[in-house]
Amino acid sequence: MRDPTSIEALEARLRASPDDWRSWLVYADWLLDHGDVRGQLIGLKRRCEVDQLHAVERMEILDRMNALWDQHQPDWLQGLVLPRSTRLRWRHGFLVGVSFFWPGGGVIEALQALAVHPVGRLLSEIEVERLPPTEIPEPLLDAIAALPPRSLSLGFFPLDVAVVEQLVGSPAVDRLTALKLDGLGPGGLEALLWRGQGLLEGLTELDLSHSPLGPSGAELLADAPARGLRSLSRLRLRRTAIGCEGARRLSRSGALAGLTALDLSDNLLGEEGAREIAEASALSDLSELSLYGNDIGDEGLAALSRSDTLRGLETLDVGFNGIGPQGSAALAAAEGLRGLTELRLHGNQLGDGGISTLAASGLLSSLERLRLSDNYLSCEGAIALARRAPPSSLRVLELCRNHLRDRGAIALAGAPILQDLEHLDLRQNHVGAEGARALVSAIPSLMVWALEDNDLKGPDLEELRELQRSSAPEPRPLPRDEPEGSLARLLRGVLRWIPSFGRT
Repeated sequence: MRDPTSIEALEARLRASPDDWRSWLVYADWLLDHGDVRGQLIGLKRRCEVDQLHAVERMEILDRMNALWDQHQPDWLQGLVLPRSTRLRWRHGFLVGVSFFWPGGGVIEALQALAVHPVGRLLSEIEVERLPPTEIPEPLLDAIAALPPRSLSLGFFPLDVAVVEQLVGSPAVDRLTALKLDGLGPGGLEALLWRGQGLLEGLTELDLSHSPLGPSGAELLADAPARGLRSLSRLRLRRTAIGCEGARRLSRSGALAGLTALDLSDNLLGEEGAREIAEASALSDLSELSLYGNDIGDEGLAALSRSDTLRGLETLDVGFNGIGPQGSAALAAAEGLRGLTELRLHGNQLGDGGISTLAASGLLSSLERLRLSDNYLSCEGAIALARRAPPSSLRVLELCRNHLRDRGAIALAGAPILQDLEHLDLRQNHVGAEGARALVSAIPSLMVWALEDNDLKGPDLEELRELQRSSAPEPRPLPRDEPEGSLARLLRGVLRWIPSFGRT
């Protein structure tokens, strides 16, 4: 891999497929051969994701990664001038995404600099917000085209039809696989579908969230495959006012065929809209569905639970939908949803009875992430979860803003379902020292605690710190040439959470 042409091809592959670990590891070897510390970062990150590590070992690796980052990041950015409001997205020491606010100035110059700076050679995602609604400055399009990105997000409100026509005719979109446009109305969408066929044919992800599309926009999208939008795998239409009628038109068309991810959050779908989605035969490939904030209620969730076409779902978000115990019972009986790994039920009214029903079902056994915040749960709900739920692969559990108190926390401390938990959110649950003490001593695998706004006082915290010192297991020794990091030393004497400033 010493041939520069081969390296350029490898970097192009990483820009196109940033989750391709095989290519990253090849790249890491090349970086190490050339004395680039980012090769170490790649290897350490891979170890965190693949190896079965104890929490202390994982934190030790993260400590080493942070030390490398702190030492070398100024060198990676040397000579690069960016607007103060710029947001950066990093991967293994390389910039892969940048976000700008247009009115701040300096955006064009920053993009021009990134096109030639070494830190930007894997840059593939560009976002520019607050653009003028009637025209994209041509120098900006030229600067984007010089990179060019795989993912482009442009924020307008509203977005004029003339802007769409300008965009689809620009070289800036020639290599796009993902496009996000805010503020797009039905007229702009029609222009995109009719005049942007070359652009649409290459898209695998389209995000039109926060655009006033309405049912007429949904009707246009229903015909999108005939206009070239045939390769789409991810469609996001959050808060686009399509309503139940728009969901009906989409679900009965071929526009949703082949999708793996669909977001229709905050669209006033109601129970009938949920039924339309549940009966959409085109959604048989779907693995991720978000219907957050649609007031689908118990009957809407029951329809989703009975669906024959949603059996491949891995992630389901039905937060803030007015779901109660009856909806929980329907979900618990859903044999077709046993493959879920992430379930978001926050902001509903499950109550203790609803969580007890869920816990007794087999639905939770495959979950890795479960959100149950804001569900009117008391200590009885926590006890039911602890006693009735079988051991699982759960890594993240969010229970904030309920009423578990010490009794509920003590019950959770012995719960089989939490045996491998890494992240626990119990904020605002009236948990005191006794409950926190039980959790600290019983779940040493936890890496992230969120216990703010509970009934804990200064002396209680000192006692918990001492308890953590005695209960945290020692990590395996490191090789001689890899000295122990400061964070690992700290973990032996300090809780893995900061009571006043919890990490979530």
